[in-house]
This record gives sequence, structure tokens and C-alpha cells, in this order.
Amino acid sequence: MPTALDPFNLTPAASLNRARLIATPPFTLPPEVAGMTAYDLLAARKVAAAVREEAATLGLLAEREIDDDALMRHFDACFVAPEESVRAAADTIARRFGRALGALILTLRRGDPAARAARPDWDDNYWSYWAGITMLAIGGGLVSGRLGPRLVAHAAHTLADAGMADCVLDLAAWPPVLPLVGAARSLPPETAAAIVCDFGYSFVKRARATYGDGLLVRLDTLPPRPARWLDNFPGPVPPPEQLAGLSEHIVGILADTWQPEAVMSAALAPHIVVSLAAYLRDGQPLTSQGGVYAALNTLSPNLAAWLADRLGNAIGRPFTMTLLHDGTAAARAYAGTPRAAVILLGTSLGGGFSPPAAELLPLASDFSVS
Repeated sequence: MPTALDPFNLTPAASLNRARLIATPPFTLPPEVAGMTAYDLLAARKVAAAVREEAATLGLLAEREIDDDALMRHFDACFVAPEESVRAAADTIARRFGRALGALILTLRRGDPAARAARPDWDDNYWSYWAGITMLAIGGGLVSGRLGPRLVAHAAHTLADAGMADCVLDLAAWPPVLPLVGAARSLPPETAAAIVCDFGYSFVKRARATYGDGLLVRLDTLPPRPARWLDNFPGPVPPPEQLAGLSEHIVGILADTWQPEAVMSAALAPHIVVSLAAYLRDGQPLTSQGGVYAALNTLSPNLAAWLADRLGNAIGRPFTMTLLHDGTAAARAYAGTPRAAVILLGTSLGGGFSPPAAELLPLASDFSVS
């Protein structure tokens, strides 16, 4: 049964991963692409697989067997390689995935009958809302290097070729840390400094946010932590006996992040805003969604309060926490931008809609990320 859209309290139904790319005239898609899901076409592992397929042409035969993250770092250098053939092969990959992103955006904004039939869990509100989006920011780890501007440019050309001139497509100013920026805007106006974290499926990104006069002034990123501990779980959802261990990993990372920063500044707020790769409502992962982080909803009726209590015990002082869906957090980086949305490209696809700015801290005119 279709579900209604609440753009600022998204549910698993809003997922872009299950969106199917539908080609309707005058826009066409290669037969091997049409009808596939966005996840099957645009997840980071698919880009890495394409790089491996072209390893010989890219001059990366020696790197074929390394892990995806390391491979993509080598691929980044291919765009500026001295050999024209290597640069051309790299841009061919960027064009392929940029066109797929463009096709996804066309599918979402046009809402043609074939696309609606392929997404029976969306009511008309979803399609109407996407049709009204006129600014799209593209972020995520996949577009954080040289691939990013090229992929977004090819996506923009795809929109232009299909006659869609009413939607601006931009590479985000801070592609890999958009959820951290949005999380940092979610603190109270009296905050002087705070820690924000983004728990994904590949990395845990962390930062210290600094404020002044009710404005977010600066975000100083801290070294990311690989989410290798997720590999310990045999399936997409950990068994109940391992959930406690997962929560201990999360609390441990939060404590290890907050405590050293608190030593340097007594003004650090005893409140952490955490972006999580799961759909949430009032600090609790929603049911009817897969994923390791979502499975934590069995630990307590309010995961945010439960984790805050354990973090407070670990640190030795009372603590509070806000949990945000990662796409929602990313969209808060653009709070106040009308008719805007964010698409995150990483381990999987994420998305969110820019909310009103009224309840979020503004960015200072000289806001910076380091």
C-alpha cells in the first residue's frame, strides 16, 4: 500500500536505492541499464567494479585486487595521468555513472506512468515533491575526489539533453561531510563547541564544530574510523546476541572522540549529534528497514537516550544525544534553501530534502571545513 511523504521525517519508503531507472521518450537508456535499481547502478561497489574491468586501460593492473577504497584512490589519479588513453578511459567511467545519475533524477522528477508503476509504494505526494525540486546537491564519499565534478557534469548534461532546464545540479561544497555539517547545525544556539559523528557502512566520520554568536563558524574534521567491525556480522542484520557488541563499538568511538576534545576545551557540549545510516523517528530506528544500524531498535524504545546513558557512564557525566537519518542530516546543510534536495553517493544511496532554516543554526558567512 502506498505511503504518504513527510519530507522532513523520512521513512524507509523514501529510499532511493530501490528506485528503478525508467526511460521514456525523448530520453533513452541502454537496454542493460533501463529498469535497474539505482543501487545496482550507482553504489560505490559498482564504480569500483567498473574500474577493475578497465584496469588494463587505466594502468591499474597491479591494483586490481586491493580493496575498493584503496582502488578508488588510485583511480582518482587517472583523471590527471600523463597518458591521454588513461584520462579518456577514466572519463568514460565518469560519463557512464554520470548518465546513470542523470537518468535517476529524470525518473524522479518526471514521474512518468512507467516509473510510478515500478514504485507502487509511493503515493502521488512523492512524485509531486520530487517534481518540485529545482536544486539538487550531490554529495557522498564517491564524489569527493576528481570523479565528483566530472560525474556531476555528465549528469547535468543528461538533464539538459532531455530538456530538463528547471533543475540546477551542483556538486556539494563539502561532499563527504554533508551529514556532519547538517548535524552541526542541529545544536542549540548557546552551544560553543560540540562533537558530531556520521556512522556509515564504510567509515565513521567525525568532527568538532565551533560556534559563535549563534552561528556555526567552523567544522574541524577528525580522522575517520573504518567501520571494519561491521564485517564481524554474518548478514545484513546482526543476531540479537551481537547487538550489544555493536552498541559498545558505537559508544566506544563516541567516547574516544569526545574525551580528548573535552580535555582541550571545557566549553565542549555534553551533547553529540549523530548521523546514522538508518531511518529514524524521535531517536529510534524505524521498523520495516534492513541494515545493521536499524537492528539497534530492539535494544530500547529510544535508542538515542539509551546510547546517551551508556556514553555518560563511560565518560562519567550526564550526556544527551540526537540521532538523525544520514540523508536528513545532509539536507540540513542546505536548510533554508527552497525546493532543494540532496543525493548522497557512497556505499549506498541516500537522500533528503532541505528543511526550513527556522530551528537550525545558520552558517557564518566565513564558515569553513578543514
